[in-house]
Amino acid sequence: LFAELMPPQKNIKPQPLIIKPPPHAKQQPTPTVTPAPASQPVTAKKQVSKQFLTIFLLAIFIGAGIFLINNYREKRKVQAAAEINSNLVLIQGGTYTMGCKDSICQSDEKPAHAVTLSMFLISRYEVTQAQWKAIMSMSAEISDPSYFKGCSQCPVENVSYDDIQKFLIKLNQQHSHSGGKGTYRLPTEAEWEYAARGGSKSNGYEYSGSNNLDEVAWFLDNSRGKTHSVGEKKPNELGLYDMSGNVWEWCSDWFGEYYAQSGGTSDPLGPETGLYRVLRGGSWSDGAVYCRVADRNYNTPTYRYIIYGFRVVLVP
Repeated sequence: LFAELMPPQKNIKPQPLIIKPPPHAKQQPTPTVTPAPASQPVTAKKQVSKQFLTIFLLAIFIGAGIFLINNYREKRKVQAAAEINSNLVLIQGGTYTMGCKDSICQSDEKPAHAVTLSMFLISRYEVTQAQWKAIMSMSAEISDPSYFKGCSQCPVENVSYDDIQKFLIKLNQQHSHSGGKGTYRLPTEAEWEYAARGGSKSNGYEYSGSNNLDEVAWFLDNSRGKTHSVGEKKPNELGLYDMSGNVWEWCSDWFGEYYAQSGGTSDPLGPETGLYRVLRGGSWSDGAVYCRVADRNYNTPTYRYIIYGFRVVLVP
């Protein structure tokens, strides 16, 4: 029955399985590599020539730099020496009473005694940081000794007596080279006090230029703990600034006791030998009593301190 109902089946041949290969990717053309031209070998002679040229140009560059630096330093030195010279004040010779005869005298300020001095020239201002650095530019150890930096017109400080002798050698060399006459040195203690008192124009003030210390000096009460530019306060009778306060000033004398001599003394140089050199004038860190024109201080010649500076005198 089922056979009758089913339609007759055709004889179907099996079809073969055909697997097509994937299409081939397009082949990129092989790039043509052009070989780099062979470098020419550098001969040993050419290498030596290049090295020599490099060294030669470098030497010229360094030499030019050194020349410019030295030329600049030399100009600064000339300018500093000229500035110091232009600010000298002539002090006429005379006789005055050196030392103290007041009730507040220290023992080393007595006895008061007569001193006669010859004419001399002294700095209107304390030597500044700028002047020191210009004169001492080639001295590595002490080219810039000051503790208070960034104030070129402040007095140089932190210098010893011995340091100053090196400065004076260089200053005198420059002075002589420029055709100047005379010799720079530190003032004697007698010269310093005479100038601080106002010389022949003295009004007998307790401090240099006034009985009111604040008018003429940077000291403990007004300095704010530092040095200040020279010449900012009132000058004394001779036009000298900062003889009281700002920095203590080294003098040339060995420290010793005063001795009154009959008839007084002329151009005294102090003791022939000693352990300490004299300092005068007080500083920014001192009270009023130490800024009096009669006050004396001293220290060893090698001692540096941030309250020690100086000014110079010029003598024939």
